[in-house]
Amino acid sequence: MNMHTNTNRENTERGGFLDFFARYRYECALVLISVTSASLMAWYVSTKHLTTALADEVAHMIFARILIDSMTPGVSQLGTWPPLLHVVMAPFSLSDFLFRTGLMGAAALIPFFAMGSVFLYRLLLELSGRKILSFLGTLLYVFNPFVLYYASVPMTEILFMSMLFGTAYFFTLWMKYERLRYILLTALFVTLTCLSRYEGLLLIPVLVFMLWVQMYRKKKTYSESEALTVLYGVLAAVGMVLIVLNSWAFAGSPLAFAGIGNGEVWNLSINSDLTQHSVLSSVNFFLHASFYMLGKFFVPLSLFCAILAIALVKKKTIVAAAFVALLVPFAAVVSSLYRGSAAIYTPEFLSYVGFHNTRYGLTWIGFAVAAVTLMAVGVREYLAVHVRQKWVSVLVIPVFAIFVFTITGVHFYRTAFASNFSVIRDDLSATSRDQKNPVAVYLKEHYTGGKILATRFNHDYTLLDSDIPLKNYIYEGNFIYFDEVLGRPWLYTPWVIMTNPTSPDRVRAKDPVSDKWEGSVYFKNFYTMVYKTPETVLYQLKIPAVEKYIQENHLNEAYVPSLHPNMQTWDPKTIEQKMGLVNNK
Repeated sequence: MNMHTNTNRENTERGGFLDFFARYRYECALVLISVTSASLMAWYVSTKHLTTALADEVAHMIFARILIDSMTPGVSQLGTWPPLLHVVMAPFSLSDFLFRTGLMGAAALIPFFAMGSVFLYRLLLELSGRKILSFLGTLLYVFNPFVLYYASVPMTEILFMSMLFGTAYFFTLWMKYERLRYILLTALFVTLTCLSRYEGLLLIPVLVFMLWVQMYRKKKTYSESEALTVLYGVLAAVGMVLIVLNSWAFAGSPLAFAGIGNGEVWNLSINSDLTQHSVLSSVNFFLHASFYMLGKFFVPLSLFCAILAIALVKKKTIVAAAFVALLVPFAAVVSSLYRGSAAIYTPEFLSYVGFHNTRYGLTWIGFAVAAVTLMAVGVREYLAVHVRQKWVSVLVIPVFAIFVFTITGVHFYRTAFASNFSVIRDDLSATSRDQKNPVAVYLKEHYTGGKILATRFNHDYTLLDSDIPLKNYIYEGNFIYFDEVLGRPWLYTPWVIMTNPTSPDRVRAKDPVSDKWEGSVYFKNFYTMVYKTPETVLYQLKIPAVEKYIQENHLNEAYVPSLHPNMQTWDPKTIEQKMGLVNNK
């Protein structure tokens, strides 16, 4: 009896698994393909020293790590970027191997990459009704070389696109079936998209507009439309509220994320006036970035296919709504270029710069893939009805698929292998990673403990390569500690890192440490310059000079952090009193 029952249970479980796989075989295949291909790409780019090549990659890694490894860990370390990437990478940053190599990005993002692939497939399936064509269309996304690259490194693009695909998918389901849970899931993914990249903020009003269009088409009452808008808007706006509060807290202005009202904006972009107040130039720059990201043939092909798809498909309103949602990144970036708050460079426009922010051109790949897929479906259905020779409608899809995958394969080969991601290596913010940061190497060899004063914004590579716990650095994000130590660094820290006054970085960003102490004779009474590069100057404490200062000012040496490297932290409110500084001001 028991043996028979166990056998039935095993058969039921086996049958349940097989039924699940049979029903979701394309989704399972996409997860397997996505995880495998992205893992291989992560290995490949790490061998090419491209995992931490871009300055933003390292900055994202540092932000994720300082959430848990800092003198002041916690939400105060999120910074002004949308926080979702840093939050999801934080657990992986605990591994020194994943953190120092940059593979924490792959570990955190590959699952989201697989999830986004499934969302894109399900979206295409809802729009086309063709499983095999939706699967093939999704593979165009999966095997784009830059999609795989950004799924392997700590950047926001894949996280953003995955959430965008989820948004478009659930909104399409709501358009088709008008069930409340779909519009609530849409709003949830809008919030997640906003917390991934600022471009997601445009989804909030765009989807409100399309929601009202759909309610009008369905002849819904004003009260129904209003109620649904409130339900959607409240949940969708959570991301925007968090972004505004984040900008207010970390940059001093609720609209700092848009470059408004925050005084000095630390921005690596130059010559943004090339696109400012010119829609044509803004679109032109964006499309040139897209040529490098998607392929020079694939971009015009997708635009042509989009027009043809809208003309041929039956459910035009639903397809148009999905297209609009997937085009939000295009509109958001072009708007930023027009306002001069962002910049894109390719050699066609600024040959002396190379590339910068070309990754913006990748974020509308969902639209491009959907356009090509739906055009193929529309053409096949049209030919099946209007052409007597059935072989024409049968052959058109395989021939078109071979053509599209051929140009995609050529783009992949040229990008990943022939040029070894030259677009990344020649980016304005890229740094050669064949060798470690020399200042970090010096610190690694000579560091004997104590705190290190530095402006994190300028010295992320030093923080990464030095192999020193980030809680031993005092940087601008430590707030009260930073301000206190900056006033008398010789009492708190044995090491000081400054931006070289001749460095181009001085044009790009302010360095409070250099601004206050660079060139100061008084500062050099306490510190010796031990290493200098074109970008960075490293100073080490003169212990005898500090001891003399303590004696002359009758301070309590036992509470001076710079002379006690094992002093991990202190109370900034009472430390001056304990040292005896209060009576000597």
